[in-house]
Amino acid sequence: MRRTNNENVMIALLDTEEAKSNNGNLYTIYDFINHRWVLVNYTTPIAVRDEIGEIWINTEKYSRTTSKIQSQLHFICNRYSWKHSGVFDTDENTLRDMIFIKLPSMSINPRPWWY
Repeated sequence: MRRTNNENVMIALLDTEEAKSNNGNLYTIYDFINHRWVLVNYTTPIAVRDEIGEIWINTEKYSRTTSKIQSQLHFICNRYSWKHSGVFDTDENTLRDMIFIKLPSMSINPRPWWY
């Protein structure tokens, strides 16, 4: 089965030490202070892979597209469950507290940070 570009970004978050990947709106960014990878959709943190391999997924409701990304990530985590320590559901504020990076704000800069 062929993977979508979004799936490739999510798998990169789970599978590699260098999880840097992007697909326009969906991208990963590294928190050098806490040594964690963050999956971001536009400006919303979707998931964090912490330093011991645990995956923390934001389960708050957003747009239909973001909900689809969250569901795909849960599915991918279940498929690759042997590669990391655990998967936990959480909210956006908890994810933001876990990371020490400033994500771009749509009100200040409507384009992703790499433009």
